[in-house]
Amino acid sequence: KECDWSSDVCSSDLKGYAVKTRYDLGVIKDSFLGLGACFLAMEDYEQALLNYDSAVKTKATLPEGHEGLGKTYLAMGRYEEALKEYRIALEQYEESPEDSKNIVQSFRQDAAVRFSRVYNQIGSILVQLGRPQESEDYYREAIRMEPENFNALRGLAGAYGLLGRYEDALKEYHKALDIESE
Repeated sequence: KECDWSSDVCSSDLKGYAVKTRYDLGVIKDSFLGLGACFLAMEDYEQALLNYDSAVKTKATLPEGHEGLGKTYLAMGRYEEALKEYRIALEQYEESPEDSKNIVQSFRQDAAVRFSRVYNQIGSILVQLGRPQESEDYYREAIRMEPENFNALRGLAGAYGLLGRYEDALKEYHKALDIESE
């Protein structure tokens, strides 16, 4: 398969980008991240893994790279590896000075959405692994950070259902439906 450089996923013209600027590790890192996303969208998982891994190797702390690896492993059904990568991403997002909650309000909102997305994915993976009790804390944190996170509310409701907590499940499903209907 070839990457469609004009697609929305690959909208930044990455073709040859890393070669032209090979000494700028930040640009190379971004190129590898973009290529990883492109290959993931094309379901070329081996190339996605290769590019996300290369991105992670260009910078010691790169939560976006680990998140990309997590997405790829998840798409491949390799849940334990996905869980490991998402947990690394979460840890690095929390430690990353760029994601400090003391910067600016708009950036804090972006960071909250990003954190919420990672917490939600971890919760989802834990449910896939048959660990719904453990997923509850991750879904709750995702919802705390982004109260209208439909996927986290729905995931929490599903986890409650698996745990036999049907009243709690209905309550969370109703919250999710309220958001969806808005």
